[in-house]
Amino acid sequence: MRSLKKISMALLCLVWSSFIYSQQLRLGKTSLALQKSAILELESNDQGMLFPRITDTTLINGLAPPDGMVIFHQPSVQLMIRSNGYWRALSTTDLLKNYWSITGNAGTSSSNFIGTTDDKAMIIKSNSNSFLELGRRATLGLVQAYTDYSDNNEQLTYLKSALQFYAPAAQFYKPKIFIDANGNFRIKGSAAGVDYFEFGATGTSDNGGLEFITGKDGNEPFVFKSYKSATSTMTEIMRLQSGTVGIGTASPAAVLDVAGTYKMGAKGTVQKNTISLEIATTSTINFGGANLVVIGLAYSPALVDVDLAIPTANAPTSTRATVTVSLDTDLPAGVSIGSARLTSTSNVRVRMYNASTNSRTLGNGTKFYVTITEF
Repeated sequence: MRSLKKISMALLCLVWSSFIYSQQLRLGKTSLALQKSAILELESNDQGMLFPRITDTTLINGLAPPDGMVIFHQPSVQLMIRSNGYWRALSTTDLLKNYWSITGNAGTSSSNFIGTTDDKAMIIKSNSNSFLELGRRATLGLVQAYTDYSDNNEQLTYLKSALQFYAPAAQFYKPKIFIDANGNFRIKGSAAGVDYFEFGATGTSDNGGLEFITGKDGNEPFVFKSYKSATSTMTEIMRLQSGTVGIGTASPAAVLDVAGTYKMGAKGTVQKNTISLEIATTSTINFGGANLVVIGLAYSPALVDVDLAIPTANAPTSTRATVTVSLDTDLPAGVSIGSARLTSTSNVRVRMYNASTNSRTLGNGTKFYVTITEF
């Protein structure tokens, strides 16, 4: 009997040594050599490995399972591995087909999407901070008792960051939408590659406003245009540039330059042009003396019509206008201006009288200041 036990122990050691070498274990077929990199090697043509089947992880969690432990989770019917203190599913190839890959997906359809199927917010984060949230206004907690902010079911994209656009041609001031430190909504960006524009809300402590900025060299304009699709034409309506305002003109020549009709005052009428110009005489103007007949009590002042040529650049579009005239010097004694009118779009006629019985003259080069108001 003692000899039989010794033989049995010898056989057991022999068999065990055939499976264990350098702390390695091989189960199954024994004809092949052990893989040196494997501490445990299983091989079979008709058998598999069965992992512990767990319905509730509460008990095993109480034993502080280490990372790397594998179980079969019966409720979800999947293998799970312990990682960073949590049980995480070991995804199969078929299961991965239902997920979005970080390297992109192919063969998607309108039924594929990234998001939630219940009334929960979809949140996109970076560095553990929320940058984008999608959902109903109520779901996102953004309902307020103000007009346009009180609809619980309004669908919202809630952006929690500034928004900058790709602009390779912009050397400076890459375009962005942002909120400043005072809660003012702003938009800024580049113009013509190196110039700058910005507009948005401004102000602090209940003293807000809306401002528009453009510049770099200082003469960058604000331009307002209208588009007519029938003719594919663009019409400039108004321009603000270098401290001037041009309406109907792309090159304002005054602080306010209106290239068209205008109306001043609630009861004012529409005017076409107000033209002010200086016209100098090219010769001496002579006034004869007035005729006075004492016996018949007749009196006839001397009359002279002075024609002043209007330069082409200042010519009105019609003779329907009022004309006012003054001179750069005092009129001779007894001489006065009786009337002024347009005889054509290129000529102003000033009728002058000499009430004195003595002749009078206006020297060559006397300047007439003429204002034509066309309506």
